[in-house]
Amino acid sequence: MYANRPEAFDENERAVLQELGETIGLAINAIERKEALLTETAVELEFREDGALAEFFDGLAGDDDGTSEIDRTVLLEDGDAIQYYTVTGMDMETFQGTLEQVRSVEHVRLLHQDGDVARFEVRTSCQTMANVFATYGGRTKLTRFEGGEIRVVAELPFGANIRDVIEGLQAVYPDMEFVSRRTRERQTQSAQGLRDAVIDRLTDRQRTVLEAAYAAGFFEWPRDSTGDDLAASLDVAPPTFHKHIRVGEAKIMAALFEEPKSSGEGAK
Repeated sequence: MYANRPEAFDENERAVLQELGETIGLAINAIERKEALLTETAVELEFREDGALAEFFDGLAGDDDGTSEIDRTVLLEDGDAIQYYTVTGMDMETFQGTLEQVRSVEHVRLLHQDGDVARFEVRTSCQTMANVFATYGGRTKLTRFEGGEIRVVAELPFGANIRDVIEGLQAVYPDMEFVSRRTRERQTQSAQGLRDAVIDRLTDRQRTVLEAAYAAGFFEWPRDSTGDDLAASLDVAPPTFHKHIRVGEAKIMAALFEEPKSSGEGAK
């Protein structure tokens, strides 16, 4: 938008136009991402970095020779991102404490620890690799630090401008080196196929509980039925009902968000 006189738009108008532009941008991005997911052919780009970013992750490891991997990045509407790390063979206090000192990191939360393996939730306001790839309709499949080096694998729609993607990533991470490009067929699944895949994961008891909960409005807001109501209807103890619900929900979420087993890489 433009005007033929200076200072035509006051502060409030500029704020409204900025919000409108961001909303339109998010809508376009969502459409492009949906179209990319429906495309049967995808392009995988691999990058490696042993510079400043790798040195930072090396500092997170402290004196230990461990590994860290970003399992998933969830992009938020305000531009922030929540990242989920799996950390192996590191001093967890050093890892968490070092991240908490980073200016762009808003919080670090230990989710679970089992021996020398731990999972962390990290919210950050910095520009992540996931932000960059999402700009071009893509996503991060793998981000792993190991042996003083970071390896990144991204998936882009077949028609993406690869040069723009590489330049966009290197503008944020100058030491990131482009390694390879490969084309692969993406496994697509029909709505019925997805439904069948979910059903196959559930036990008969879990399916019964989930179906009853759905029919009784347990998943509505506000709820039409409570867990205690449904436990009584199903003639089970409330803890048993909630156990079946939680396990069943976890299996459904896994069917939606996990990478197909044959791909060999986890979804990020």
